[in-house]
Amino acid sequence: ANGQTVVLPGTLPKDKVKWVPTEIRGRSQFGQVQSIVEASPYRFSPTCPWNDTCGGCDMAHLNRADRGTLLTEVALRTLRFSGPIAWHSSPKECHHRARIKLGVHNQKLGYRRAGSHAISPIDHCGIARKEINEGLQALRQIISTAPPVQDIEIRTDGQKVAFDLWCKNRPPNSTLKVFEPLGNVSC
Repeated sequence: ANGQTVVLPGTLPKDKVKWVPTEIRGRSQFGQVQSIVEASPYRFSPTCPWNDTCGGCDMAHLNRADRGTLLTEVALRTLRFSGPIAWHSSPKECHHRARIKLGVHNQKLGYRRAGSHAISPIDHCGIARKEINEGLQALRQIISTAPPVQDIEIRTDGQKVAFDLWCKNRPPNSTLKVFEPLGNVSC
């Protein structure tokens, strides 16, 4: 579009879409997809029920077989690099993410929607490791009685799960006791 790079979140190479411009920043024109007229051969329907709202998985609709090739092409083009780039896919199709960052608002716990501070509540994360999802369930049990926090990061090294709390103002240690059942918690 007029020599500008067009950025359309949620699209794939070879998608044919109807879109409207939303913003111009530098040499990039951003837009919002109104409809997919003809889907890319690389596109498939993600299995995650929260994919359209959570903002967590930008490439969930890109089939796994083509993901490495297409993302390598994007990296080469973006970096203006001509050499080969080694791509290493996770051996697991799902349950491989070792860290998630969740937002909290009015005792709702979930991912922040793309480009927003709004919370998309989730029950579990399909790409997070088992111990992350177990930590999420334990956190869900106590979040209604917890002091106000803005964000919570849950991470694992494969054995231990740690919780990092982000607070606007650090609550007194006495109110943080509600998080003790989780184990490794920092604020």
